[in-house]
Amino acid sequence: RLEAIKQAEELIHRGEPPDTLRNKINAELSALKKTYKELYARLHRKARLNHNEDRRKSELLNDTRLLNLRQLATIELMPVRKLREFEERLGRLKTCFALTEKDLEASPICPHCKFRPRNESATPPAATLLEDLEDRLEKLYEEWTKTLLENLEDPTVRSNMALLKLEERELVEDFLNEKRLPEPLSKTFIKAIKEIFTGLQKVAITEKELRDALTFGGLPATPEEIKHRFENFLAEKIRGKDPGKVRIIVE
Repeated sequence: RLEAIKQAEELIHRGEPPDTLRNKINAELSALKKTYKELYARLHRKARLNHNEDRRKSELLNDTRLLNLRQLATIELMPVRKLREFEERLGRLKTCFALTEKDLEASPICPHCKFRPRNESATPPAATLLEDLEDRLEKLYEEWTKTLLENLEDPTVRSNMALLKLEERELVEDFLNEKRLPEPLSKTFIKAIKEIFTGLQKVAITEKELRDALTFGGLPATPEEIKHRFENFLAEKIRGKDPGKVRIIVE
């Protein structure tokens, strides 16, 4: 653009005819407009899901694993924050595959999704984020399954199984034997897990809280100092609770 202005000034000084000057400016503006459209379209494709990716997003929203996690989230012991973060990230993925070159002839921004690059955070392509979320769902499902199994195998908790009805107890025993959640999850299974966990006290710890506690007093630190800081932090978190019934969740 600066080069075009300089050339235009030179033409004016040389006394070139107005038509020559006008043609020169129009040619430069046309080149700039073409470059803008190409750049905008590329950024738009990066920030938005296309038709096939949108279908994959819809499938993920209706995935049996996600539906099961939402049911399991009603159990007090589960690390619900991780599920909420997953859903928020998935919800932020936007779809738009209607933008055409003709649209950008009439408007500098997409008339369908109003994409403005300056308003978008610098993130990986939407398609990459979708792939990461597909992998994350599987990992989250495995983590929650492991959390349930580990707590159900605790002697303090297993003693509560005797209080269940026969149908409920059989569902839980099948889960313990097979090491995988039943599909689909039934209300009876969820009810049984809730009853077994009755009396347990969930204590949530965030990664920031844990990091702050371990670094309080400065670093580097000796193993004994780190151990002392952790013990003090943990004692404060479970103050007034029965340690035998406390279950720590890192969110």
